[in-house]
Amino acid sequence: MMHILPLDFKILQNAAKVPAPGKSKKRIEFTDLSHSKSYLIAYDSILKSKDASSPKLGYLSSKRFFLIKVSDSEYVKVNKNSFLKRFGISKREFSKQKKLHHGDINPVVVAQIEKAKLLEEHFGYLTPTQRSKIRPDYVIEEHTDGSVFLGHKKDGERSGYGFLKLPDGKMFEGHFKEGQFHGKGFMSDPKGDRYAYTFKNGQKEGIAKITFANGNIFLGKFKADRMIQGKMTHIHGKKLKAKFTMYSPAEGVLEISKAGRIDRFKGTFDEWGCLKEGSLILFDGSVFNGKFEGWEPHDGHLRYPPGNLFIEYQGSLQPDGKYDHGKLTFHDGSIFEGLFEQGRIKQGHLIYADGREFSGTYDRRGYCEGLLYFPDGRLFAGQCKNGGAPLKGFMQFPEGHHLISYNGTFRHNENFLMGKVSYPDGSWYDGLFDEQGDYKDGIAFYKVNDESQNGIRAQGEMFFPDGRELFEFDGTFYDDGRMKMGELVFADHRTFVGLLDQAGNIIQGKMTYPDGREQEFLDE
Repeated sequence: MMHILPLDFKILQNAAKVPAPGKSKKRIEFTDLSHSKSYLIAYDSILKSKDASSPKLGYLSSKRFFLIKVSDSEYVKVNKNSFLKRFGISKREFSKQKKLHHGDINPVVVAQIEKAKLLEEHFGYLTPTQRSKIRPDYVIEEHTDGSVFLGHKKDGERSGYGFLKLPDGKMFEGHFKEGQFHGKGFMSDPKGDRYAYTFKNGQKEGIAKITFANGNIFLGKFKADRMIQGKMTHIHGKKLKAKFTMYSPAEGVLEISKAGRIDRFKGTFDEWGCLKEGSLILFDGSVFNGKFEGWEPHDGHLRYPPGNLFIEYQGSLQPDGKYDHGKLTFHDGSIFEGLFEQGRIKQGHLIYADGREFSGTYDRRGYCEGLLYFPDGRLFAGQCKNGGAPLKGFMQFPEGHHLISYNGTFRHNENFLMGKVSYPDGSWYDGLFDEQGDYKDGIAFYKVNDESQNGIRAQGEMFFPDGRELFEFDGTFYDDGRMKMGELVFADHRTFVGLLDQAGNIIQGKMTYPDGREQEFLDE
């Protein structure tokens, strides 16, 4: 049951003037009781009745308009042609229904809206032109394979104009004869590709046109359901000519020529004449084996000729032929497996030829972020640059290494730049490193023993464990890592400020004792 809304047109937003091609129109809205579907129809005017009978239209006016009752005293004057076009019904059928209901148009409106709603549930939105081609005695037939047929049947066979929706979302519309496609036919798929064919007793015959969603256009010629020639025009103007040798409607050879260069496909074709699965040999020596969609490689194995940056790719491809998700092998032996974006590595796992492995994400600037594994056991987590060189992050060293970890930035040669390095004995250094990776300017903490002091050339602080005579030093160091000049705090809280020799002896400075006494040391 349908319900016509609203009774008061003055508060109906859709009854106001709505922009439409050429002029503004007033519209009446129809909706079902659940308000899940609504339909708008242009109307001419609103007429009021003084009694129970409907207003009368003149002879000429009744040819162009009819009345829909919306309340006890109100009628909407609707253009007949607009209504018929909106719901795709013929004048003959309209007159028949009007006569059947003794001039009451409301049941006709309700029936047509219910019909439109039912069709949309199975086939989505159908234009008024499409609906007008469906005979009133149509059937909706659901099949076990998931396909749905909409149209007329004669002696149990599909006949006349109809629609066939396939399980994969493709929809065919066109003429049927004795259950087979016959005459003009069209097919559309969920990707937006549209196919136009001419059929003869179920077989494709003559010219076919495929308009792809990306703008490419293919024109082909069929004979007895076999494609014999074709031409592809790309959106950017590139044109490809194709010559077919069909062994059967589903198998054959296709040669595509472009600028004097020939690509060759051998394999199977689907029922619409499109490449389905097989081998494509390109003019440059590249070979693709796999599945096709819309005349383009879709999923399979692509092998490049010698001298190329890549050896092979295994996986899915985007409609424009760029990598989508798969495994790419480089000429140097590196292997990436994962997701691509616009043909560029986006996210996944890359094994380098030198044994390094990286797992993470990449951006368009050549930076990547994730985990980098080194053959020697090091593990880095952070940001890298081209080829997996660490830039900034945390590096963990394997057991037995003279370092435990480093957290900071790196130079281009993987030497430390600025950060904190930790040692197995508890020592650490936090600061700036020179080009060779040696300490330059920072803070050092380490236990005093000959091994840990070697190589320390820095300005900063040195802390010693409890229980030793020396406790803390803040100052500069000799090249061999021994204390040179600064403030030295002893375990008994004595403080010396001054210069020491490389043996650790006081040369010049002042010692301050816990009780406040001071002692000067002069260089003699």
